[in-house]
Amino acid sequence: MSKKPKKNALPRTLKKRLQEKQRAQKIIDRSTSDLVDRVCSSSRLPESKILKGFPGLRKMSEIIIEYAEPMLRAARSYIDQKKAIGIAIAVWNLSLLPEAKRRKELRNLKTALMGSDCPAETAQGFDSICNFFLNRKADLFPEEDRDVVDFECVETPRGIHLNVVSGIPMRGLSKNSILSEP
Repeated sequence: MSKKPKKNALPRTLKKRLQEKQRAQKIIDRSTSDLVDRVCSSSRLPESKILKGFPGLRKMSEIIIEYAEPMLRAARSYIDQKKAIGIAIAVWNLSLLPEAKRRKELRNLKTALMGSDCPAETAQGFDSICNFFLNRKADLFPEEDRDVVDFECVETPRGIHLNVVSGIPMRGLSKNSILSEP
């Protein structure tokens, strides 16, 4: 005698996908919480307020994913994706600086990442990537002036997930407000 399936029972594959999605969401939520805790405890931003979400502002994580998309497409692994996002965010933040300070900080970033004695070809490649991203920022997001305060990448079964805490431009907001995305 065979068992009859329950009327409201989910098919196994659907149930597994739902469980996988729930596990991924728990990992994302934990990452978000850890990121907010890290920013709140940072001595760099002692008087900051954390605001979750902000009406009228596109999520900064979505912007960064779109901005970094060419490098993300070329990435072969989660580690490569994390590196691509890290470089994109560093150049994004530097793009918000005045030109002279930006050039100085780009040189500092190159030295920090590759050392002062890296081959000329490698240095030129790095410069090309930075210039590409500076131009991409100017072309795609000319009015976007939020910086990325901190971020965390999470590997999920559906791919990389990016959590971001970003600074909010001072247009009508209290000093040192930062935005954490839900």
